[in-house]
Amino acid sequence: MDIEKSLELILQSGDKFGSSFYDVFFERCPKAAEYFKDTDMHRQSLVLTMALQLLAQYYTNGFNSIEQYLQAMGTRHDDKDIPKEMYTDWRESMLTTLGNFHGDRWSDELAQQWHEAIERASEAMFRGYDNRTGV
Repeated sequence: MDIEKSLELILQSGDKFGSSFYDVFFERCPKAAEYFKDTDMHRQSLVLTMALQLLAQYYTNGFNSIEQYLQAMGTRHDDKDIPKEMYTDWRESMLTTLGNFHGDRWSDELAQQWHEAIERASEAMFRGYDNRTGV
């Protein structure tokens, strides 16, 4: 299985994948839950699955428009005072959730693809933080 097939399965799950992710993320990083206290988590779970689609497309195609969107998301996260340091917990929670979701279909190769996709997207988002702060 590759990242594109993985994404198909995630998208078919509706909000199930996203809901599982936030359970793992908030357990791993309880302070993250503060940023979602007024958020419709059903909607947020769907937004997350759509965001994963962007991550996968950015990983496989490197579209400039997706990079610009990710930078804008980084700026938006910076506006909400979400620290960059929280991305490590986010990444590890996502990889754990992906592994749990795929079960026997999860492989080292698929884990590496998702890890690289998350890292590339995070770097683009960080440019959104940095461009805002002038770093």
